Amino acid sequence: TEKEIYAYIDKKYDLLEQGKRTKAQKIIEIAPDSMSRQMILGYLDEMIEEDLDEAKLIGLFHWIIQRWLGRQAARIPQDRQEQFKEGLWEFSIEATLEMYQNRRMFISSQEIEDLAARNQFGLSLHEMRTGSLLNRNKEGVFKFAHQSFFEYFLATAAATNRKIVGKFAPKEFPLAQKFYQEMIDEEIQATYKRGTVDNSLEKY
Repeated sequence: TEKEIYAYIDKKYDLLEQGKRTKAQKIIEIAPDSMSRQMILGYLDEMIEEDLDEAKLIGLFHWIIQRWLGRQAARIPQDRQEQFKEGLWEFSIEATLEMYQNRRMFISSQEIEDLAARNQFGLSLHEMRTGSLLNRNKEGVFKFAHQSFFEYFLATAAATNRKIVGKFAPKEFPLAQKFYQEMIDEEIQATYKRGTVDNSLEKY
């Protein structure tokens, strides 16, 4: 609950760490709901260290996902690490679209094999199944470790013009809607800063 989240922050950072407590509260308040706030709790120390209390929601989740991908890539030879991270990023988006198209929050092992056959991720099947943001449950299917990851990648797919079957981000995915709007707002701002307006932005 919200009360428990703030109680956790108060306990984690005592009165001698008032600056950290204030930053932690600001970071938590960036997230719009208790689900995404709980996701952020485990990263508070690092986020405070990097002054992410002024970030937007997409900035926080991009940071979390890049951190995760970096940890996974650290397990393999250095000369493959960047390709590995890029492959996991693309695989995560395609896995999200597969789930969204089928209107369910999981993907089967066979569907992962099918994705690998249709795309060039530069990853082995083992790496897709064990090094990604997906976890295998007791039924043998794969789900994102947290639904907010699914919603982030769904918004990323929509914002980067991926083909999405059906209407994007229905009401059951309000976090994806928020991610998407922030992504589009940033793109529009960047376009105006460049002094040009891309006609493709009319679709927004």
